[in-house]
Amino acid sequence: MPANLFVRRHRKLNGGSAPFVYCGEVDFKSWTGERPITVRWTLKEPVPERLWAELKVPGPAAS
Repeated sequence: MPANLFVRRHRKLNGGSAPFVYCGEVDFKSWTGERPITVRWTLKEPVPERLWAELKVPGPAAS
């Protein structure tokens, strides 16, 4: 069963909950820690370019 990644930049927006943005399907890589737990995922496809500015994803030049 595929897993999907939804993220949001801020918890609140204009006094209400900020919406989540769909980034794509992911594969589980690993997890560490407890309370809080850190989960590492790999996106099956890169984050769509149209979301880079909104999510502050570094472009190809940042590599």
